[in-house]
Amino acid sequence: MDSIYYFPALEEKFVLCGVSMAFTGNYLDCELFLSNHDQAKLSVVGRDYTGSPALGEELERLLLEVAQDPKEYGEILFEALFRGDDDLLAGYREGLAIARHQEKRLRFRLHIAANAPPKLHLLDWEFLYDPKARFALACSPETVFSRYESVPYEPGTLVKVQPKLLIVISSPKDLSEFNLADIDQAETKRLIEEALRPLNGKVTYEFLEAPATPGKIRDRLVSGGFHALHIHAHGLLHSGQTNATLLLEKEDGKANSVDEDRFSIIFEGERSLRLITLIACHGGVQTGNDPFGGLGPSLVRRGIPAVVAMRQAISIDTAKSFIKHFYKNLAPTGQVDTAANEARQQLYLKAPESREWGAPAVFMRLNDGKLWEPDVVNNGVGFHSHSKSSLPWSALIQRLDPNEKQELVIPFLGPGMIRGLLPSAEDIAAQWANEYKYPFDFKNDLPRVGQFVATTEKDPKYPQRELHKILKKNLLERIQVKDREHLEALALNEVIEKIAEQYFDQDPKEPHRLLANMPFSTYITSNLDSFMTEALKWVNKTPQRKICKWNRDYSEGISEDEDYKNLEGTVKNPLVIHVFGDVEHPNKFVLTEDDHLDFLTRFSMDSCYIPSQVEAALNESMLLFLGYNVGNLGCRVLYRGIVAQLRPRDVSRIAVIQISPDESHTGRVEALQDFMEKYCKPFNIEVYWGSIREFLTELYDRWEREYGKPAKP
Repeated sequence: MDSIYYFPALEEKFVLCGVSMAFTGNYLDCELFLSNHDQAKLSVVGRDYTGSPALGEELERLLLEVAQDPKEYGEILFEALFRGDDDLLAGYREGLAIARHQEKRLRFRLHIAANAPPKLHLLDWEFLYDPKARFALACSPETVFSRYESVPYEPGTLVKVQPKLLIVISSPKDLSEFNLADIDQAETKRLIEEALRPLNGKVTYEFLEAPATPGKIRDRLVSGGFHALHIHAHGLLHSGQTNATLLLEKEDGKANSVDEDRFSIIFEGERSLRLITLIACHGGVQTGNDPFGGLGPSLVRRGIPAVVAMRQAISIDTAKSFIKHFYKNLAPTGQVDTAANEARQQLYLKAPESREWGAPAVFMRLNDGKLWEPDVVNNGVGFHSHSKSSLPWSALIQRLDPNEKQELVIPFLGPGMIRGLLPSAEDIAAQWANEYKYPFDFKNDLPRVGQFVATTEKDPKYPQRELHKILKKNLLERIQVKDREHLEALALNEVIEKIAEQYFDQDPKEPHRLLANMPFSTYITSNLDSFMTEALKWVNKTPQRKICKWNRDYSEGISEDEDYKNLEGTVKNPLVIHVFGDVEHPNKFVLTEDDHLDFLTRFSMDSCYIPSQVEAALNESMLLFLGYNVGNLGCRVLYRGIVAQLRPRDVSRIAVIQISPDESHTGRVEALQDFMEKYCKPFNIEVYWGSIREFLTELYDRWEREYGKPAKP
């Protein structure tokens, strides 16, 4: 009987008990429901995982000892929540693997039951730190984190007009009587205006005129139809965390100490508000034994869909930084949890040892975190949308005519093709850097760290042999198999061959599968795995899998090797060339800095390392670069060694570079421009800002509309 392999990480859609479960946009939903200190359920991709956390008195004691160390606090909390002996951890790992493979962010919502022990609400969940992935969920680019609250109100519909924001600055003139620093109203206004500059013309905002009394705030909200409210004030937490107050103002400008109950009444019946951002110390702390106690949580009970509030005292600099980055990231997405994660990350990067980066908490009852439609704010403008629409799709589709015998398009496959399926180079580098006590910067740079490992082990090919073990081990962990013992005895590519059929069956938008269905004759990959070859077999093609003979052990007599020199692919018998070698030959693939330099040296000296027919095709074809990060050494060496050596052509020659959305911030844009100036002069470069799946899905859909479904060879 054939073995059955289940790939939950690769399904685009799930159907369970007649209910269709689909991914939402660029996020994968993951909800953790805590009903007691030892009872939890995690729901991800339509499946439930139960577990028995250890969140009792012993954890409380341990956390108290490390309260000032956010990383250690987060690790202890994570290990108490996700114990290694139950399904809860397996479910979380599966969800993260799915998100990575689908190039999505894991939207992690922490849902603590209203009748759960009150101490569960008081834990600093924003510090939750995954020691294996090496990130805190509340400030990682791979996740978004929020506290999900259940209340008997519908969260309302998305804002489909230009959002309106009301800003309140409370600066009572007698703050010294409370031993509190004055709030410089003019400076605070300037700071907020600067933070909101990215929203100019996209969001309407106004400042409430002083004094900031409760009644005045209420009147302006009712008459103004605002969708968001920003309050900048002092907050106080009273002894024993029994109650919190916000210092607003009286008519005479003096402090008006408003407790949480009176504060929440300001918003009673207010249904247009989607977001309240409360920049006040302790505004996010739950008080008493009430899960909705406290300034921020009480607003959720009143029906506000999303509240951002501080769970401890914060410095003025922290408040400034959070405001700046929160609104900057809220503008393009309209998603409050995403914006908060990005803002926390900026705080973390500035001072990872400080507890203040974990102070901002998101309380919400929105499944997708979305406050408004981004198109309303962005008007469709930006690198991502503009670059997609301006791609030369027609020219690309014409070159993919299945009746055309000449090679006209050649894809280059980079590390992003296997993201989430095999561990990334950065993950492996971080693991080795930790194991070998790597003493330098760039601990996620695999060529550098690999070179250090080789030197430490006094064996130049030790990292290659270890890499094969790591890749196979992680692949087996990320798939669910019934005959694991049998597969563990096989080499990595043999494992891939065994699982390929079910792997590609389950995922219609799997990148290798989409590529295999289109009429390419040559695929050039810098990856070490055999997924592209197996995808071609899956569509009943007969691929020729060849290793580029750059290595000295390979290249002996290469000039006289007519078979290698004359290699040529066809649509039915495509050629898959591994330019950096293959994982099956650990002594002969590119990994360390020395390997990259050897590769570049050999290619710069002699072009015979690429078969003659392929070199000729490269000089005539449109090139597609998929899954590359232009900042990585491997990418630069590939371009410098092969692409930059191609003979110059007229300006109509095109290469398309796909860049993932998480690469598209300003620093990476500048790096890309610099990269293209140095290495891509033979081409007119078109950049696609989007994921590999988005690009290949659109390409395949356009191609299929033009030529029809592919016939089986």
